[in-house]
Amino acid sequence: MAAALLVMGLGFVILTVSHSIPPILVGVLFVGFGQGVLFPIVNVKVLGTVAPEISDKVISIISSMIYVGQFVSPLVLDYAGKLMNNPTIRFQYTVLGVSLIISVLGIMIYKFVLYRQRA
Repeated sequence: MAAALLVMGLGFVILTVSHSIPPILVGVLFVGFGQGVLFPIVNVKVLGTVAPEISDKVISIISSMIYVGQFVSPLVLDYAGKLMNNPTIRFQYTVLGVSLIISVLGIMIYKFVLYRQRA
């Protein structure tokens, strides 16, 4: 999951600094690849924690929440841009990229430092 989030974060950073079609295509490829890897992993991990009888219900909830997030994220990013007095799409992609990379760092700190202390 961390690798998929990192690839998505790098994709958004590439989109932030891109000024021509080839790097934009690479950025979009990274974001799409990250999502294509991440969503099935989320489904498998969640389905591994629930009873098989309710798996269909759980998948529908997961899908619904993904689409709610897809609907709400432009609204939140637009508000963040207005709040920071920078409503450009580059700023929004910067926020996404940096947030994803920070979340990967948080996952790595948890896995390599805190998780090992528990063992």
